[in-house]
Amino acid sequence: MKDPKEAQRIQAMMGNAREQNGLIHSNEKDVTVECEDKVELSADGSLDIKTIPTVYIKNCENCVYKLKHRVNKVLVEGCKDVTVIIDGKIMTATIEAWKCEGVKFELGSDVKTMQVDMSKNIDIYYTQKDHFASVVWQDVEDMKITVDGENKHVLETGFDQMKAKYPDSNPQVDQYIVRYVAELGDELSVERCIRLQNGFLSTEREAADWDKRNTLAKERYMENFLKEAGITLNKKKAVGPKVGRNDACPCGSGKKYKKCCMNKKSLTGVAEDNAESLKTYIDEASKSTKKSK
Repeated sequence: MKDPKEAQRIQAMMGNAREQNGLIHSNEKDVTVECEDKVELSADGSLDIKTIPTVYIKNCENCVYKLKHRVNKVLVEGCKDVTVIIDGKIMTATIEAWKCEGVKFELGSDVKTMQVDMSKNIDIYYTQKDHFASVVWQDVEDMKITVDGENKHVLETGFDQMKAKYPDSNPQVDQYIVRYVAELGDELSVERCIRLQNGFLSTEREAADWDKRNTLAKERYMENFLKEAGITLNKKKAVGPKVGRNDACPCGSGKKYKKCCMNKKSLTGVAEDNAESLKTYIDEASKSTKKSK
């Protein structure tokens, strides 16, 4: 590679593989390549991990690349009408592809992280279900994912389909994930991704489910706390005629009953001098659980 700037950019894309041997195919046309095995043994006969190559296929057209040996990971950029056949082990189980058109992947080994961005007409074929974990993609048109095996599953997806499902979708921002989700049936499912506050990738369904389970956990914790402390939580009984929700509160605060004393609770089983502070604690916890709902 004669251009030093391009060489540096590719090296940066390969990331932590910069100290390893790289296997780079750039600007090739109309060729079929069975990539060479560059793995070497250390002096003691053990596998030299540093010699496992990262494969980078860039700006190639109408080519076939066959990887039948160990590789670190596979990067495919700017390729058109290219087929990548992988039968050897990918040590990181990672493939990344971007700015591609008409690229097909035939995967005969584990690929747990498959990322596709800014591409169209992508065909991903897994020879068996055990090799598949998920496909995360952004700004992709016309992608077909096939998981072969005892029960063959095929999913065709892309931004147009997601725009119909999520009208506020933005191709420059939104990511989507394809995988098997037990709650949605034993079929390939595609959902829009969100980033949680801790930075982890999730989906809107999972986030809502987590919030629901977290709220239930808080409520059960409070119930157990009160029970173990021997405290009974009772709604304050109204004295005198029934007061409507929107009527003035009989305590004379000037507020509506529903905004004042309607939901106030009394405590039994707790010392008089601790009752007020404990009621404040319980009220704050109740507000927290209601907010999370």
